[in-house]
This record gives sequence, C-alpha cells and structure tokens, in this order.
Amino acid sequence: MEFKRLSRPISCLFGLLYVSSEAMAQTSGGAEDERVARCRAILQTPPLPEPSPRPHRKEAKKKQGRARGVLIDASALERPSPAPPAAEPPPSRERLSARAQKSLELKRQEFKQNVELARTLFQQEQYSESAKLFALSYAFDPQPQLLYESARAYQRANLDSEALLAYDRFLQGAPTSPLAAEARTHAKELCDMPAAGPPLFSVAQSYVAMGKQNAKQDEQRSIEGYATAYSLDGHPGSLFNIGQAYRRFSKPEEAYLFYGRYLVADSADRWGLGREARNHRDSLIPILNIPLYRKGKFWGTAVGVTLGVTALTLGLVVGLRDDRETLNVQFQGR
Repeated sequence: MEFKRLSRPISCLFGLLYVSSEAMAQTSGGAEDERVARCRAILQTPPLPEPSPRPHRKEAKKKQGRARGVLIDASALERPSPAPPAAEPPPSRERLSARAQKSLELKRQEFKQNVELARTLFQQEQYSESAKLFALSYAFDPQPQLLYESARAYQRANLDSEALLAYDRFLQGAPTSPLAAEARTHAKELCDMPAAGPPLFSVAQSYVAMGKQNAKQDEQRSIEGYATAYSLDGHPGSLFNIGQAYRRFSKPEEAYLFYGRYLVADSADRWGLGREARNHRDSLIPILNIPLYRKGKFWGTAVGVTLGVTALTLGLVVGLRDDRETLNVQFQGR
C-alpha cells in the first residue's frame, strides 16, 4: 500500500523530467538547425533534398500539369531582399528655421565622425566599443561596409553569434561587394566552430531587451542596445526606439534625425508606427526653432562661463598683488 502511494509521485517526477529534457533537446536542435541553415545561406550552399516516396505515374503527370507554367525562385523565398527604402523622410508640417537646420547638420557630421572613431578603437584593440560605434553609425547611415566592419569587431571580441548575423546581413545587402569573398571566409570560420551561446534568432531580441531595461536610467546603454539590435536584424522598430530614447533624455536634434530614419526605413508603414513617429518628430520642431538666447541651456552655460571668468580674474588680481610693505621716508631739510 505504501509503495503504491510513492510510485505515483515518482512516476510523475520522471515524466516531468522526460518532458523537460525533450523540450530542451527540441530547443537546442532547433537552434542548431537554424545555425546550419544560416551558415548554408551565407556560404550559398544548396540544401540537401529531402527523400520522398516516388509518386504514381498518373499522379505525377497530374501534379506536373497543375504546376506547369509556374516558376518559383526558392532562394528568393528563403532569403527575401529588403524593399528599397525612400530617399528622404516625408516633409514636416512646420518648417525648420535656418539655425535649426544648421544644428541638425552639425549633428549629422557628429554621427559620421563616429565611423572614424570606431576604426580608431578597432586599431587600439577595443573591439567591443568599436562594434557599438559601428552599429550606431549603421543605424544612422545604413552603409553595408559598416556591417562588415562591425562583424569584424564582433569576431575579434569573441561575440561569434553577433558576428555571424552581421556577416549575413552584409552579404544580403551587398552580395557583389569586393569584401563579399572575405566576409564569406570569415563566416565560414565561425560556421566551422562548435555552436555556443543562445540561438541566433534571440540575439537581437536580447539587445532590444537591454534597450528597454535601460530606457529610464542609462541613455547610452539603451541606445547601444537598440542600435546593435538594428545592425543584427534590420528591424525599423529599433530606429523608432532610438528616437524615443533621445527624446526621453532631452536630445531633440538626435531624436528628430532618428524619427526621420525610421520614416525612411519603413516608408510603407508596415509596422504601423509611421503616424506616431511623424507626430513625435513634428512636435520637436518648435523646440528646435527656439532661438539660442531663449534656451535655459544657453543661459546656464553663459552664467557658468561668466562665473568662471570672474573667478579667474580675481585669482589673477590677488596673485599678482604686491603685499610688501612700503616705507615712506621723509627727509627734513635744514
């Protein structure tokens, strides 16, 4: 009787362990299959055909007749090419002032200078920081070469999953690039290594989660997370999130530019954020058009500079003052 009481919970426990082990095997197997498929696509190796039973001759003729005249490109189904984005974001409801346009142009130049800084960090063997800057530069200006350079930085930083995804995106966007052969060689090195880390499909999602976790506390890590996610999967929602982060941290120029980047990347509004992005971008125009002398930051800087100059002047006056006593000698004439 006592044995029967114990046998049921024990059997249930073994059943749960079996189910969990099966689920883990399926998950790891799915991740491995995904990695193999991604490597095969990168290296342009055709997949092996699955064995199938030979149909009856009459049935084969019927199927051949139904499929006649239909041509399907299997490679296009497996690896769809992204739709070409619009060249410029849609015009805003309110015009930018000349000063605001100049300020935005200076911000554009700052983002472009990040590329040179990322290359300098790569030469200094700061590969992780270099990859972050390459990702942010690509989010602002999606040049395929930046994906290749970010992939090299990821690979040097031992971030193999990120490197493989970046190589894949580079080869999708620039298959005829002079760097394509070298990219496939580096990708093959990664594909020949044993799989390690999380499944590829969850890597970009983990960076999106990092962006959300730091959305209210750490501006830099939040933006780095979204920019890295965009460089790995190309989802326009990350561009929208970067704009949101800059707006939340009171950086209207950067927010305006990245809302525009989202409107360009998702010009067909497939993700349904176009109206919200346009409203947020247009709401920043009055802030950008405010004259410099009416901004609190201007007066804070002006007061700080004035106090600094005053303190420096007083310090020089006190330091140069001659504190020696003067003796007044009077001679009395006889």
